[in-house]
Amino acid sequence: MTCVDLHIHTDCSDGKLSPEKVVKLAAEKQLKAISITDHDTLSGIARARRVAGRFGVQIVSGVELSSTYKGIEIHILGYCFNEHFPRLVEYAQDFAAWREERAKNILHKLSHLGVRLPFELLKLRVHGGVICRPHIAHALMEEGYVFSYQEAFSKYLGEDKPCFISKKSLSPGSAIKMLHQAGGLAFLAHPGIGKCPQVLDDLLLMGFDGIEIYHPNHLPEDISALERLAEKHDLLISGGSDCHGVRTEHLALGSMNVPLSILTSMENYLSARMA
Repeated sequence: MTCVDLHIHTDCSDGKLSPEKVVKLAAEKQLKAISITDHDTLSGIARARRVAGRFGVQIVSGVELSSTYKGIEIHILGYCFNEHFPRLVEYAQDFAAWREERAKNILHKLSHLGVRLPFELLKLRVHGGVICRPHIAHALMEEGYVFSYQEAFSKYLGEDKPCFISKKSLSPGSAIKMLHQAGGLAFLAHPGIGKCPQVLDDLLLMGFDGIEIYHPNHLPEDISALERLAEKHDLLISGGSDCHGVRTEHLALGSMNVPLSILTSMENYLSARMA
């Protein structure tokens, strides 16, 4: 079966691998197409495209936008959009600047607790990408302030912890509208996990084109239920590994065996919409 992976993160946000390495790894795994869906940034797309021809991998424009509904964090996957659309570019630039300011504020909070992490150390970690909490967590580990990534969040960075700063976000409706204006598709990311199921009925009335069904944290019964939901609401489906780096377990690149037909359906839907 020819497969794709439509949910991948690189070191342009909170992943471990560069876009170039992700493309190379995708070719090694014989994936036909991939979508780099970094958090609120588009910077990995062009880098992936520059090397994709060499490896024979199709690059689908992608992003994972942060939104909030009724106090619940909702992630929205965008696909097949014009990555040069001015409003989307401006949003990504503004979000990157906000993340950098948030990182400085988190470091300031940490300093009051006796934890000294230079901002320059974080800048080196992201290789020109945006600074996310995972970068701070790994820096805390490397500098010996915590023993594990999990401890960094449970002690300092997690929600309700002393150095937590909530994420800037759009409303789901605004995110969907922006993706549509950019000529793309809006999908509800991993709707079977976290608190998303609590507001799923509301979200499905907001104009999503599809929902992500095949995700490593969706149980088989979740997948079956979401497939029925997609059919009921006439929604497209998508899927991917949500890979953040080289992993040998269920979060490895290409691990969800998403068939190429899913991407073909997305492309056909867009063609019909523009006809």
